[in-house]
Amino acid sequence: FSSVLTFAVCMGWKTSVIEAIIYVMVIGLSVDYVIHLADAYLECPDPSRPDRVQFMLTKMGVSVTSGAISSAGAAFFMMLCRSLFLVKFGMVIVFVVCMSLLTSLVFFPALLLVLGPSGDCGSIYALCKKRQRGRLP
Repeated sequence: FSSVLTFAVCMGWKTSVIEAIIYVMVIGLSVDYVIHLADAYLECPDPSRPDRVQFMLTKMGVSVTSGAISSAGAAFFMMLCRSLFLVKFGMVIVFVVCMSLLTSLVFFPALLLVLGPSGDCGSIYALCKKRQRGRLP
């Protein structure tokens, strides 16, 4: 979110009702790609982190990239409108899509390789099984 505010400041925009509406609308767009990739990571049957990251990028990488291209393409046409709201909204969407794609395909996989859950880590099912066996209070 701070990068969107930085973008707005660099564009010389003052915060008004238009910008406030745009900021609220792009919050979901900024996390969409990471959520899809995280779901694919958790769906992987392999327990190791490198295998899970490879599965995640293979299964969802093309879909996430295609979604980003179509969103940015639609936003590009919004920037050609006469309405100031649509022009600004299109510019913010293109910026957010580019930043989200970079974050989700570069930073997020690197983070998962180092800190991502592996094996039964983070599994509610495994936690319930351990509790039934008496290993957890």
